Amino acid sequence: MKRQDDTITTNQNEIKDLTCDYFEDLYDIKPINRNHQDTLLRHITKSVSPQLKRLIDGPIAPEEVSYAIKCSGNNKSPGPDGFTAEYYKQFHDKLVPILSKIFNRCEHDIPKSMKEAVIP
Repeated sequence: MKRQDDTITTNQNEIKDLTCDYFEDLYDIKPINRNHQDTLLRHITKSVSPQLKRLIDGPIAPEEVSYAIKCSGNNKSPGPDGFTAEYYKQFHDKLVPILSKIFNRCEHDIPKSMKEAVIP
């Protein structure tokens, strides 16, 4: 694996450390540069209609949960809960109403565990 100084290491512990450092940096919350943000926002010329905003901000419909489950790819690693997409698809009819209620009760306070992923 290549280090930041462009040298190569084959040491397993160093590779593990470099990988951890890379992903910690990748997913670290960095401060926002307000000048860059303002520049970007000045170039946005379209906005969401009030009707679409109400739809987006509204409750998560069971149809949305169903669609997300059906579109999930098979043969993928499970999430932190240990369940694969195939599990959710197999028990789709029982899970959709339950998951819809859970997602709507969370609103903006999504538990940390629901934001986690497993990178094999």
